[in-house]
Amino acid sequence: MSVDAAHADAGPSPGELAVRALFAVLHGAAVGELPAFAWTLDLPQRQLLALITEHLPEALTVIPLSGQRYASLRQQVPREFHDLLDLMLAARAPTVPLAAAERSARVIAAACFGRRYLWRDLGLRGREDVALLFATYFPALYRANARNQIWKRFLFAEISARRGSAPLHPPNCVRCEDFTNCFPAHPDDAPAGLPGGTEKT
Repeated sequence: MSVDAAHADAGPSPGELAVRALFAVLHGAAVGELPAFAWTLDLPQRQLLALITEHLPEALTVIPLSGQRYASLRQQVPREFHDLLDLMLAARAPTVPLAAAERSARVIAAACFGRRYLWRDLGLRGREDVALLFATYFPALYRANARNQIWKRFLFAEISARRGSAPLHPPNCVRCEDFTNCFPAHPDDAPAGLPGGTEKT
């Protein structure tokens, strides 16, 4: 797997993609396309509002939730969100500021709980954009996905390996008509990608 340099040069920078993904995840949570907990990114509300003010000052107008409502959303954050966050931060590029890597990790982790392809829930143009984010912010994971596996499947397999548990599936993927293609009974039978080397998610 490799990021197409021409694709990367022609489109938004990784930083721009990260901001686009931040907006998509927050918007998706607000309109019900992602689980409600995704709105919080599991951050204190004050920190989340500061993040929105810094990166999306004109894109989102936010009315703060009551403390009780916000706390209830954070209580819904699943264990796997934290596992994904830890996995990505452990693979952070040394040249990437921790704050930028953490923001992207929280956004990607939240999007992993959507029902659509990961790139769609991140508001991106396709899987190459997702690959560019990983190559930039979490290069060790980018390199580890040498089989060009579907990103959600790869990430959940990695946290399963860390736990020493049976393979985990992204929770909302079971609702997708392509579930058996992405997660066949025999993992080795799964295609690395679609024809032409492009994966679905």
